[in-house]
Amino acid sequence: MAGVVCSAVVTDITSRVISKVTERCNCNKKAAVSDKLWKLNMLCTRIHSSVEASEKHLITNDYLLKWRETLKEAAVDGDEVLFTFRWRALNEARRNNDNPIGTSGPLAYTKIAMSSMVECFHNAAKILFSLDEDVEKLNSTVDKLEKLSADIEEFLKLVQLEVLIEEENIPTKGKNQAHVIYLQ
Repeated sequence: MAGVVCSAVVTDITSRVISKVTERCNCNKKAAVSDKLWKLNMLCTRIHSSVEASEKHLITNDYLLKWRETLKEAAVDGDEVLFTFRWRALNEARRNNDNPIGTSGPLAYTKIAMSSMVECFHNAAKILFSLDEDVEKLNSTVDKLEKLSADIEEFLKLVQLEVLIEEENIPTKGKNQAHVIYLQ
């Protein structure tokens, strides 16, 4: 009985300490990360829709094609970052739902408590370090997409201009074409 009580106390104290440490580190980060993820999702949507709109037209200008390819690659990078965070959230939800509690007696409970305490420390450290790397990747990706997104209106206007020029260069059948002659 003393082992169960001791184990329960150790587990409770450990959980509280880990919660406070991760809470301090993550409390402000969670709100900022959530905002950045929303922003990244909107930037990816904006860039994907612009690329998709440009793909409906024949573009022959090499620089516009390169620009479109740059936009595509940046949007894919953004999608990968979003996927990383969604995957982590799904794994956390799964991990929180897979916590069976043993009922085989006090020794089994103590063993489970100690192993879960060690696992908790391991997971907390792993999450803190990997989250920092992922948050850095999130921040850099959002910055990159914001810069690219700022010029999307110009990109779309140049695509429209390219389309208009191509349409003017297509000979029309059965219509009289006016030729302008300039005299000096």
